[in-house]
Amino acid sequence: MTPARFSFNTLKEAYFTKVREYSPERFMELSGATSAMAQDILAIYADAYNTLSNVVAKERYDELLNDNQTMGIDGKQDGQLHAKIQFQSGKVFLDMGEFENAEKALQDAYTLEPDNAGHAAFLAWAIYRNSANSNSRAAQERARSLLTKSLQVAKSAEAFAFRGWMLFDEGRDGLAEGEFLKALKINAKEPNALKGLRLVSEKRENEKKGVLRRFFS
Repeated sequence: MTPARFSFNTLKEAYFTKVREYSPERFMELSGATSAMAQDILAIYADAYNTLSNVVAKERYDELLNDNQTMGIDGKQDGQLHAKIQFQSGKVFLDMGEFENAEKALQDAYTLEPDNAGHAAFLAWAIYRNSANSNSRAAQERARSLLTKSLQVAKSAEAFAFRGWMLFDEGRDGLAEGEFLKALKINAKEPNALKGLRLVSEKRENEKKGVLRRFFS
């Protein structure tokens, strides 16, 4: 199918037709090497189906194909392409406020490329923002650990901004301000850092006004 003639029903029919060819009964008839090859083929079909059946991921896939970049067909480049798709999808889900979907997509990207600083930073932020993790100390610690790893690999405005918000939420305004300033030193337009710095300033102004009201009351 071409992007213009894409049909989800055609995709679904083709996928399940191929899955039926690789039924559990069929796997039992195959030798070790052939069975392993069949599992690899089925995994490729599953990745393709999961990508193209997800509206956000398919849009990222189409964008990457339209970049006119040469795409190889070896396993490594397939993995790199899938990591890019999942990373871009995760960022879109973050913008949409769908933090659970963002965490899943970014976890896929991070699993495929664990040494990518961006993958680690945005996965940390998705974990932190996912309300399902709010009462999980392990999840919160993992988010902080991923940010630390990200900044060890490469200094990025996003990672500093994310860490600033975590500190701000803990009430550690001074440290949060420092992280926001580090982010803005790298990228003066980083939106999370700008918003965080504004909130730190507003909080301080409100605290000053509160002190003055108490003093003159």
